[in-house]
Amino acid sequence: MVLKKWADYLISEVGYDKNYLILMAKRHEETKNGINNGELVDRIKISSDIVSGLTYNTIYNHISTWKKGNKINFFRIHGEPFLRIDKNKVNQDYLGDLPEIISHSTPELEKDTPKQITQLKNTKEKIGEFEPSPSPKTQPEPSTGFRKVLPKETKVELAQELDLVPEPILEPEEATPEQIARLKHLEEQITKLQSKPRKKKTKPEEATPEQIARLKHLEEQITKLESQQ
Repeated sequence: MVLKKWADYLISEVGYDKNYLILMAKRHEETKNGINNGELVDRIKISSDIVSGLTYNTIYNHISTWKKGNKINFFRIHGEPFLRIDKNKVNQDYLGDLPEIISHSTPELEKDTPKQITQLKNTKEKIGEFEPSPSPKTQPEPSTGFRKVLPKETKVELAQELDLVPEPILEPEEATPEQIARLKHLEEQITKLQSKPRKKKTKPEEATPEQIARLKHLEEQITKLESQQ
């Protein structure tokens, strides 16, 4: 009677980094003669195998025999693979209380055959290379040769930008009949004074202060009346 295999691969020891991610694990295969001595693999190899449909289980060395442990589950968080025996989806690996691999030097990991390399490449494509896709680099804006901001101050005035307010046009007030009659009377007096012949004198006749004051008064009245028309 042939006993059913515990899994395609079995993990008996594990080593973690400071972030509690698997650095290496000791992987065994179950053969006709029993479980072999095992070899060291990394977390990417285990993840790619599980994605390809292979099963993994933990085992414990129990005196001179092996004891079955727990199934190893695979999941991703933001494209990063994680391996755990429980169902907690956190960004850490956890294979239970397996013995820890202690080594001060990096051990030589399993060398893949060409067939395994091809299978690993295909698997990595399925799980997104286990790396988040790089964000596209922002291209710098091309230089336009001028600033997009206006200067602080300019003395150049643009007519199309000015909001000119026209001055209000005041309609002239109409003169009353009395004002018109008075204006005509003053104009007649001025014309009469100007038409009088001047007497020839040795010395020019000087206007008296009263005449000068009267003339100024007449001129002011004429100016005032003209402005009211």
